[in-house]
Amino acid sequence: MAMLPLKGFDNESVAEIRGTAKGTVRAQTAAIYAKAGLDGRAQLISLFLEELLADPQPQSRPAPGGR
Repeated sequence: MAMLPLKGFDNESVAEIRGTAKGTVRAQTAAIYAKAGLDGRAQLISLFLEELLADPQPQSRPAPGGR
């Protein structure tokens, strides 16, 4: 559900694509934002980009001189 708003679709377009009412989409997106602690679409996009561009977790490497 969250991918369509991330791709730039407005609620009306998402509702049309999914075959649901615009109010349903509005309620679902509001629930997504609330669960993630976000205020809206702009913060969702920002969070998505931050996660996408974040450095991967460093792999554990043996200590120098260690076996």
